[in-house]
Order: sequence, then structure tokens, then C-alpha cells
Amino acid sequence: MAALALREFEHVDSDAMRKRAVARAVERVAKHLGNTPAVCRRCYIHPEIVEGYFDGTLLATLAEKTRVYLTEEIEGTTAEEAAVVTFLRLRLGELAEKAAA
Repeated sequence: MAALALREFEHVDSDAMRKRAVARAVERVAKHLGNTPAVCRRCYIHPEIVEGYFDGTLLATLAEKTRVYLTEEIEGTTAEEAAVVTFLRLRLGELAEKAAA
């Protein structure tokens, strides 16, 4: 849900605006889940979603990989769910490779 909310802020061009975009996305998710933004960010939003938004890889990955991964790997899920799973698998794989190096 956070990844989807962040898509609205794709063309933000400063760090301050990106931080506000993340705060707004967290607020939306928190409202939907019936929780506070602090608890939502700490417990329900994977930290790599936020990091990926800041470094630009989240939205690019969502756009590029969703349909292919959905048809090949995750039948029965929405395109958005598949996109987030794809992003996290790619991102965590990259982090594991860096840690091993």
C-alpha cells in the first residue's frame, strides 16, 4: 500500500519533498489500517520500500517488472502485490550480494 501511495509522488524533485511524500504515504496506510503513522512505518512498511523510493529504484522496478513477474511467478495476486514482492526480492538480493562482497 505504501508503494502504491508513493507512485503519486513520482516526479518529486527534492529530498524535502520526498520526505513529505513518504510521510503522506505512511499516513494513508496508517489510516487504512487503523493505526498510527509511527506504528505503521515501524511495523507494517518494509524499510526497503522507503529506501527504494528515495534512491529511485522502487518506482522504476514497479513499472518495469510487474507484468512479467506476475505471469511467471505469482498467479492469483494483483499486479500491485506482485510488483512489491518483485521489488523486495530484487532489493534484498542486491543487499545480500553487497554483504557477501
